[in-house]
Amino acid sequence: MNNIKTISAIRYFTNYQGYDLQFISGIYHKIFTAGFGWAGNIGQLGFRGEGQFFFGGQDSTTYANVTMELDYFLKDGWYMNSAFLYNRAGLDAPITDWSQVNFKITPTGLMPAKWNMLLGCSKEFTPLFSGSISTIYCPGPRLLILYPSFKYSLLPDVDVDLVWQSLFAQQEHGFGDISHAVYLRLKWSF
Repeated sequence: MNNIKTISAIRYFTNYQGYDLQFISGIYHKIFTAGFGWAGNIGQLGFRGEGQFFFGGQDSTTYANVTMELDYFLKDGWYMNSAFLYNRAGLDAPITDWSQVNFKITPTGLMPAKWNMLLGCSKEFTPLFSGSISTIYCPGPRLLILYPSFKYSLLPDVDVDLVWQSLFAQQEHGFGDISHAVYLRLKWSF
């Protein structure tokens, strides 16, 4: 019975002055967790965010993840967004051995870095073809991630996606690339 890892939660939704609000509390692997979130607008900008806190696990560490996002649609069809993520358990200094960095996403560690900033944009160029690019910068470890992607609709229920991921970081000889990966996905929706 000691190996059972319970995940349970309760969530409450409400709306206050045009903002959707949520409050959540629960247990994640024997750790008490509580959080909040919101979604609304500041003028023409979309404004969302959330915070989740994990209190005293086996090592008595308190974890926190806080996010905020702004987004905007331009008149010519471009979608722009920026986001910020604070991850208390993340790295906050340059890394000498990138093979030791854990990119496994968990509720207590959404990114390997403590401070994370995202800028992104996307556009539907034609009804069948769209593209986007997202850039993530993490100032502590001096990490830069680029995610360009393209999507084309081959048939009404068949899409093909091309996604590129490039990772750049501070290294012994200076700032440079660490890895590049390209993914091609064929998706059939039925």
